[in-house]
Amino acid sequence: MNSILLSYLLPLPAILFSLSVHEAAHAWMANKLGDPTSKNLGRISLDPFKHLDPLGFLCFLLLGFGWAKPVLVNSRNFKNARRDDTLTSLAGPTSNIILAIISAVVFGIYLKIVGTNYLMNNYYIITKLILSFITVNVVLAVFNLMPIPPLDGYHVFKNIFIRKIPMNVFMFLERYSLYILVAVIFILNYTYILTDLMSWAINLVLNISSLFL
Repeated sequence: MNSILLSYLLPLPAILFSLSVHEAAHAWMANKLGDPTSKNLGRISLDPFKHLDPLGFLCFLLLGFGWAKPVLVNSRNFKNARRDDTLTSLAGPTSNIILAIISAVVFGIYLKIVGTNYLMNNYYIITKLILSFITVNVVLAVFNLMPIPPLDGYHVFKNIFIRKIPMNVFMFLERYSLYILVAVIFILNYTYILTDLMSWAINLVLNISSLFL
C-alpha cells in the first residue's frame, strides 16, 4: 500500500511544476508578442492553482497524461496573428522540452555521484523524483504537439495550413474536438503507438544522462 501511495505522490511535484511552467510560458510569450490578456489574468505565474484544471490533473494521475487550464489568447493584439499565435502555442511544449533536458542533465550528474546506489532505499525517492520530471515533461511536450484541437499542435497545424485546407475541415475538427481527441487517444493507446512514442521520446532524453557517466 505504501509503495502504491508513493508512486502517486512522487510525481506530484513534477506534474504541478511542469504544468505551471507550460501555461506560464504560453502567457509570457503572448505578452511578449503584444497580447497582455493572460498576463492581466495572472497567468504568468508558477503558482499551480492559477493553472490547474481538476479533470486534467486527475487524468494525469490516473492515465499518465493530462492538461491544465488553457491560457486565453486574443490574436487581434498580435502584429502577425498566424506567426505570433504559432510561437505562443509552441512556447508551452518548448518549455517542457527544456525542463526535460535540464532534468536529464541533473540525472546524469546525480548518477555520477551516487553510482549504482541510485535504486537503494536511501536514494530511491530522489531517483524517482528526477525521473518523474523527465517523464512528465516529455509526455506534456509530445501530447500537446498532437495536431488535434484544443492542443497546442492544432494551433500550429491550423496556422500553417489554414490557406491550404478548406475552412470546413477546421470547423469540423473544432466542433467535435473532444470526441476526436478521446478516439485518437484510445486508438493510439490500444495499438501501443502512443506508448511506444512516449517511451522513445523519454529514452531519447534519458540518453543525455549517459553523457555524464
